[in-house]
Amino acid sequence: MKLNATITEDGVLTLEDSSKEKETIPCTSVAAARNEARTIADEIARRAEVKVELVVADPSGVHIVTIPEDEAQATTDDGNSLTTDGEIDGTVADHKTEQYQDEESQEEIRDNETDRDITLHAKDEEISNIIIDGVTGIESVDNDGSRHTINADADPSLPPGEAPSFIEEYSQMSQAPAELGWQGWLNRAFRLKIDPSSAEIEQRNIVKSLSQHWVGCRTIAVLNSKGGANKTPTTIRLASELAIAGGGGVLAWDNNESLGTMGWRTQKAEHNHTVLNLIPAAKRFLTSGARRGDLAQYVHHQPEDAFDVLRSDEDPQNEHLVSGEEVDLIHEVASRNWRAIVMDSGNSTRGENFARMIEHADQIVVATTTDSDKAQGASASIKALVARGGHAAELARNAVVIVSELNPQHSLKAQTIVDGFAPIVRATHIVPFDPALVQGIMRAHDLKPATRKAWQAATADVISRF
Repeated sequence: MKLNATITEDGVLTLEDSSKEKETIPCTSVAAARNEARTIADEIARRAEVKVELVVADPSGVHIVTIPEDEAQATTDDGNSLTTDGEIDGTVADHKTEQYQDEESQEEIRDNETDRDITLHAKDEEISNIIIDGVTGIESVDNDGSRHTINADADPSLPPGEAPSFIEEYSQMSQAPAELGWQGWLNRAFRLKIDPSSAEIEQRNIVKSLSQHWVGCRTIAVLNSKGGANKTPTTIRLASELAIAGGGGVLAWDNNESLGTMGWRTQKAEHNHTVLNLIPAAKRFLTSGARRGDLAQYVHHQPEDAFDVLRSDEDPQNEHLVSGEEVDLIHEVASRNWRAIVMDSGNSTRGENFARMIEHADQIVVATTTDSDKAQGASASIKALVARGGHAAELARNAVVIVSELNPQHSLKAQTIVDGFAPIVRATHIVPFDPALVQGIMRAHDLKPATRKAWQAATADVISRF
């Protein structure tokens, strides 16, 4: 088969097979890209057992390398195998083969003799004492030839827990073949089963950690005292990653004291209900006859991302402000019906609803963009929690800061903000710019792979101490 490899001056390798399927691999240099192309071609030849013609086009020109079906087993004209340094080692190989055959034959003879002796002994005596692995037992042979062994040294006083387990040995889960990188490309293109890279294994472990369930409910509060700091998108993304990996059971709650925007960024159910509709009905969901399914008339399920949304009031003519008692009531209902609650907050850190959210929180996430005033708002939010002392101060010390880039050129600004927060919080993360996060309904499948990975890694850090 033919494998085309194109390498740019900055070391980006693009592979294309005969079916025109492509895979792009960034490398550190042209030389590194050449080595990577050769490694992949070798892997194809060895795994698929085909001769590979590797055509490499790089800044220095076009190079063609032909790789046999199994380069490690290349042979000379007389049929002897070649070592890696080109020396013929056929004699040694033949000698070893004969040696192994002799050892296997001797072992087979010993096994057959042992089986024959036991059979003859059983036929002569019908019931006889035998010793196996140092344990004395009684073996009997029925008329139909079936054999039974009774352990004469068995101790009936041993607890059942001492019984052997026959499950663990056969329950080891093998690693699924690679799906990402050039390994995944080879698996798709040639139906191979190459193991995943260390980077893919790490990513799988992150996703696995997101799927965990805990005893009881956990509450995450997302905050920043400045508006437009990406609090709502952060709340949605955290809830989405937890729900997708963990099989639902996650509520994203817009805890703005009045008007919120979560309803603008998520899908709408067949009703217009908000938290203000749930408040008067909440107490009946605390009774013994309450049904979780009835909550569907108050929340908005996200079909693709598997989480539910409790919207804040969106009517500008409504003057009701959610009180602290109402937050307590709704949180009690939510904690009985969802395994995780991610709460979006308003811009005020002085309202009753904000204070009660902090009291219920197990973890806080401080959201910000790469705008300096939003980063300053994040800093002010942390200082406000520290000033409260007690539980709030502890949350501030264990906070996770998530910085979302406003545009592709903000990588350095994002790193500067992260460096500033790193000494005072538990963890920091940068989410690269993605047009899917700017406006409109947010869904996981709309995000770029790098963005999705960044959110998964950040979410894993958020829940790592639950």
